[in-house]
Amino acid sequence: MSKVFTYFISFVFLLFAALQYNDPDWYLWIPVYLIISVLVFLSIKQKLPKLLLNSILLLLIVWFLFLIPDLIHWLQGGMPNIAGTMKASNPEIELMREFLGILICIGALVWLV
Repeated sequence: MSKVFTYFISFVFLLFAALQYNDPDWYLWIPVYLIISVLVFLSIKQKLPKLLLNSILLLLIVWFLFLIPDLIHWLQGGMPNIAGTMKASNPEIELMREFLGILICIGALVWLV
């Protein structure tokens, strides 16, 4: 991949982290997005240790698996709009946003691996 694209991806994850400042569980999401941003950025200059990437990927996959029951509940509930407002009106909306956030992080790490 081109360096410009990689810088862009790193910046996007940095932006994701910045947008979490008012989230109720910001203490989880800011570090996750920052870690992904830093790893993507560092991948431009050096080859990252596979053990590090795979360990973080494994943790995110475990977190992702714990959210699958919430995905099923959201699907059974008629798939309420998760982008209608920034404030989640029910827990399923927030959990689906988290599900998708983890999925995006997993995608970035798979791309790095």
